[in-house]
Amino acid sequence: MAEETQKYSAIPTLAEERMQVLRRQLLLYLYEKGAPPDHAMASASIEKDLEFTRDELRAVHMAILNEGLVAERARFGFIGLSQRGRIEAQALKDGD
Repeated sequence: MAEETQKYSAIPTLAEERMQVLRRQLLLYLYEKGAPPDHAMASASIEKDLEFTRDELRAVHMAILNEGLVAERARFGFIGLSQRGRIEAQALKDGD
């Protein structure tokens, strides 16, 4: 009998549909409201303005970080878009 192992992570998981909704909201929000050059915003402001829970923000931030859509500045309490993230956000905006 194989022993089951549980995997634990500090990053919450969300349903795929919910993740896609939050991802879109976050990318568009940063693109439209964030400060140049990387459209950065403080994480606390994002939580408040978009009414994300802390776990939702952590989950979507990790997802877009893994996709390469977030700028390096994100490590200091700000989330900003990389060049690739700005291109993705512009494409989302143009699609509306």
